[in-house]
Amino acid sequence: MTHPPRVSVILPTYNRAGLVRCAIASVLDQTYRDFELIVVDDGSTDETPAVLGSFDDPRLRCFSQPNKGRSSARNFALQHARGDYITFQDSDDLYLPAKLAKQVQFLDEHPDYAAVYTSASCIGDNGDSLNFVYRASVSGNIYPDIAFFQPVTITLPTVMVRHAVLDETGVFDEAMHRFEDTDLWRRIAKHHLFGAIDAVTCLVRTHSGNILGSQDPETMAAAVNQYVSKVMKEDSDICPGILEAGARRLYKHYGFAMATDPRFAPAGKALSDKAALYFQPKVSIVIPVYNGADFLREAIDSAIRQTYPNVEIVVVNDGSNDDGATEAIALSYGKRIRYVRKPNGGVASALNRGIREMSGELFSWLSHDDLYSADKVASQVEFLAEQPDPFNCIVYGDYSVFTGSVENAALMRMPHVAPEDFRYFITEQNILHGCTLLVPKAAFDRSGLFDETLRTTQDYDLWFRLASRHRFVHLPSAGVFARGHEGQGTNRMKDIVLTECNELLGRFAGNLAPEELRRSSSKPAAVALLDLAVNLAQRGFIGASLHTTRLAKDAIRNSIQELAKRQAKEPDLRSAAAVEELEGVSQLVTTLVAERAEALAAAVMAERPRALADGIKQPAVVAPPAETEVAQTSFETSVPVALPIERPATAIIKIKRFVRRAGRRLPASMKAPARRLWQRFSVRYRAVA
Repeated sequence: MTHPPRVSVILPTYNRAGLVRCAIASVLDQTYRDFELIVVDDGSTDETPAVLGSFDDPRLRCFSQPNKGRSSARNFALQHARGDYITFQDSDDLYLPAKLAKQVQFLDEHPDYAAVYTSASCIGDNGDSLNFVYRASVSGNIYPDIAFFQPVTITLPTVMVRHAVLDETGVFDEAMHRFEDTDLWRRIAKHHLFGAIDAVTCLVRTHSGNILGSQDPETMAAAVNQYVSKVMKEDSDICPGILEAGARRLYKHYGFAMATDPRFAPAGKALSDKAALYFQPKVSIVIPVYNGADFLREAIDSAIRQTYPNVEIVVVNDGSNDDGATEAIALSYGKRIRYVRKPNGGVASALNRGIREMSGELFSWLSHDDLYSADKVASQVEFLAEQPDPFNCIVYGDYSVFTGSVENAALMRMPHVAPEDFRYFITEQNILHGCTLLVPKAAFDRSGLFDETLRTTQDYDLWFRLASRHRFVHLPSAGVFARGHEGQGTNRMKDIVLTECNELLGRFAGNLAPEELRRSSSKPAAVALLDLAVNLAQRGFIGASLHTTRLAKDAIRNSIQELAKRQAKEPDLRSAAAVEELEGVSQLVTTLVAERAEALAAAVMAERPRALADGIKQPAVVAPPAETEVAQTSFETSVPVALPIERPATAIIKIKRFVRRAGRRLPASMKAPARRLWQRFSVRYRAVA
């Protein structure tokens, strides 16, 4: 008796005599051979039965049933499937030869994954490429990404799932005439891990029978409504933000698509109108103020003018002592705002009080001397709704800087930074404006509130903590007008600003993990720290620069020790030379960066203290999550950071390049020693290589 096949391929067909032959052939031509192909003819009235009968392959098993729809046909096939792994094929699509082999290998190697999908390329009627690929871009817990197939669509032929998982979650819903495949992936992803192979293994055909224009508008709209209702009912235990945002994306997608065809326009308009009913979280705009009678009214008016309908405004008076002028302005708005008065405790304490008082799901900070554009909140909520897990995201944006009139504002564009690189970004640059952020209130429950012991860096401190658990996503739109004036706290507390920045930025550098440094800078961790030390010195943060230099030196010392251990175990000329080189580099780079820092400190003290202080807008720095072991704050503490070395020679090249760059930044007095060192490097490297 032969063993059952490992894989069962399910292929339903109905009146596809012209295409099903190629679909079957693409399965039978797989490089992986241990499978069965179960074809169910769902009551075809054309030549499909004859085409099926023309194949002579023991792996092909053909069945037929009266026409009941593709879900019924697939479920019928599943009753006869013997494989441990189940995969699907449509009668108008094609497998590429290695499709089954790639997926079987993945599931064999990842027993904790229930299913795996791949990328798929679109082709036309004649098989020509349509230059569109469904990318397998997410893996793991992917429910938020795929439940409403926006932003990620999983096409049916790309999936392979364990048979036992289907026994647990159920099969295709035969009451659904569209989206039944996504419905099944949703149910699986809700409780199981999904793998992704970002390689095209299937060709998905677009033809006159399956394009939008060939469908009935009312039937299509009804299918969208049915799907949304089903998800909302069955997945009520999922975070409401994920469901609301997903429904909004789905209605918006089909509403827009159907609006392009005059026949579909009315149905499309109805779907677009429904999109607007989903994901409308309340946004609390918190305005902390201390003696702010000069600008407070303008700030409140800009908050009131928001086009987003679900907003509350919370004004927190932080113990103003201006003879009631600030309070009089706030009280003049009556019930249009919520007004809270507290003893003076600083910006952080006022913001924390506002967060505790707010009733919204999202927090937006507005300084009393800044302004919002009318669509600031609306555009950010819309952008947040595009994120699969919106309440795990923090939106930040661009802003405009002005003095006097907003007509003369200068735009500040933020760079696009990957969420996983955000902590490095705010360590390397202090250009983020806190009032551009839109923060889920739940984030404060996980990461804490503003540190009230900090007078000027409480914002960056919190952003760093939040970035350890949440995704910071950039909306390239300016929704804030940041006012510059003499009375700003950064101008009044320059000494405090500099002290807090040095303390926090030094701690930031120590808390960046080696892999974080490597990924964000595209350099070895030690070299990234050295670059960061120079960056900090150039920005005037001398204490943080010296601390980061010591961190880099420790990282290099660790690398030397690691290479020395390898050399002791397996003597090698290259390793010996690399140890010698790195020992020299450790002393060199420390000297170079320290010299640069000292020169900068002298220039700051002697020539431009005011220019430096004016350039310090918003500092940066923070402690990681509580469960992370944090380096001591003292700059005398050394924190080892492993330097990844693929090959000793590669390490020498990378650090040699850094020395050359650092040498260019040195004062004239240091250029000659740096040049000699560079020449010594060049000679030694040739000997090693």
